[in-house]
Amino acid sequence: MAKIGSDHLFTLIKSLSKAEKRHFKVYSSKRILGSQNIYFRLFDEIEGQRKYDEDRIRRQTSFKDLPTLKKRLYKAILVSLSEFHSGTGIDVRDMLNHIEILFDKSLFNHCGREIRKVKKIIERNELYEEWLLVLKWEYKIAVKKTSLRASILAEEKKILSLLDNQKKYRDAANLFLVKYQQYGAERSPRYMKGMKNIISYALLKDERKALSFNAKQNFYDCHALFSLIKGDYTNSYHFGKKGVDLYLTNPGLITSNSFSYLVRINNFLLACLEIKRYQEMLVYLDQLEKTRNTLQSPSERATAFFYLYHLLNYCINTGQFAKLKEEVKRIELELEEHDIYLNQLQQITLYAVISQAHFILENYKRSLFWLKRALSFGEIQRRADLECFIRLFHLIVHYELKSDPDLMGSLLRSTYRFLRKHEHLYKFETAIMDFFRKYILRGDSEQNMKKSFSSLKKTLEELSADPYEKQAFSFFDFISWLESKIENRSFAEVVKERAVLHND
Repeated sequence: MAKIGSDHLFTLIKSLSKAEKRHFKVYSSKRILGSQNIYFRLFDEIEGQRKYDEDRIRRQTSFKDLPTLKKRLYKAILVSLSEFHSGTGIDVRDMLNHIEILFDKSLFNHCGREIRKVKKIIERNELYEEWLLVLKWEYKIAVKKTSLRASILAEEKKILSLLDNQKKYRDAANLFLVKYQQYGAERSPRYMKGMKNIISYALLKDERKALSFNAKQNFYDCHALFSLIKGDYTNSYHFGKKGVDLYLTNPGLITSNSFSYLVRINNFLLACLEIKRYQEMLVYLDQLEKTRNTLQSPSERATAFFYLYHLLNYCINTGQFAKLKEEVKRIELELEEHDIYLNQLQQITLYAVISQAHFILENYKRSLFWLKRALSFGEIQRRADLECFIRLFHLIVHYELKSDPDLMGSLLRSTYRFLRKHEHLYKFETAIMDFFRKYILRGDSEQNMKKSFSSLKKTLEELSADPYEKQAFSFFDFISWLESKIENRSFAEVVKERAVLHND
C-alpha cells in the first residue's frame, strides 16, 4: 500500500508560478543546490507528479532520509520565494531582523540608523504593528544606554490609539462584509434592522473620525457594503469611488496593499454596472489591467484575473458581442493558470458569468458546460442568492437546448427543493418556477407560449420596481430574454437594442 506522507512540499511546489520555479532554480544553483544535488532532483521529481505519490519517491534509492530532505527543500523554496517577492512587508521584516542582530552586538548607533530608515517606510505605509516593534527596540536601546526618553512612550501611546481606531472601523466593515458574502443583496426587510443599527454607530457618521488611510477605507467600505446590501447602488457607487480614488491619490500604497485595492475596485465596478456608468467602468477596468501587470504574487494575480468577469458584464450590458467573444476566449485560456488560486465562491461566480457570455452568443452547449462546472461543487456555504440564480439560469439553458421533458421536470423539482430549503422562494423566484411548471413542462403550442411569455414579462416588469425584488434582476436580463421569445428575435439582438437605447 502506498505511503501517503505529508503533501505540504508537493502542494507548495505545485503552487509555484513559472517565474517562481525559474527563480528557484537560478537561486538554488548559485547558493545552495547544484544541478546534480539531491535536493534539486527531489524538486524535479515532485514537480513532475500529477498526484502526490510518496511511495514512488521512496523506491528511488538516491532519496535517503526523505523526511529531512523534504524539510530542507521546503525551507529552501520559502527562502527563494522571500527573495523573489521582495516588497514592503518583507523589507521591513528584514530590517527588523538586522536591528536585532546589531542590538545583540551592542552596535546601538548602527541600530539607530536602521530604525530611522525603517520608520520612514513604516510611516509611509501605515504599518502600525511593525511600528510598535520598532519602538520596542528603541526602548531596549534607550534602557541599555540609560537614556530612556518620555517621547518613546508618548509615541507608543499615539500608535496604539491609531491601531485602536483602525480596528474599530475594520471590525464594523467586517460585519457588513460577512453579511454580504453570506447572502448578497437583501431581499427581505426583516434582516435589515441589524445592519441599520451598525451603520448608525457614531464612528460611521463622521469621516473625520477615521484617523488613518486604512480607517478611512473601512469607513467607505461600511457605507458601500451597507448600500450594496440594501440595493442602493448610487450610494454604493459614491463611497466605492471614494475608496478607489483614495488609493489612486496614494499610488505607493497600492503595491503594499494590492489585495485590498483589488477588492475595492471590485465593489466599485459592481455599483457602476448597476447604475449603468459604463464609460467609467471602462476607465477602471483599464486601471485593473494596469495593476495586473505589476503583481507578482500568484494569489493576487489570480484575484485580479477573477475581477475580469466585470469586463464580460461590461461587454454584455453594452451590446459589444464581438468584443465579448474575444474576451471570453482570452479568459478561458488564462483561467488554467489562475484557477488553482481562486476560492470556491470566486470560481462559481466566474464560471456563471462565462456561462452567460456563451448563452448570449448562442453557444448553449458551452454555456451548459460552465454551469455544470459551477454546480459541481455542490451547495456553497455562502451567497445562496448566487446559487439560486445559477439554478434558475440552468433551467433556461436547458430550455434553449430543448432538453428532454423528464430531465426538465427533475431539474425543476430539485430547484424548487433548493429554493424552499434556503427560504429563497420570493415573488420573483415563485413567478419563474410557476411559469416553468405550468407552461414549459406542459409543452403548449407556440401561440399559447407567446401568451405565457407575455404574462410572465408583465409580472417581472412589475416586480422590477419592488425595492426588494429588483435585486434578482442583477444576475441576468430575464425581461430581455422573454421579449426575445415573444418577438421571435435573438436574445443578443434585444439586449443590444436596449443597450443602444440607454446609451442614447
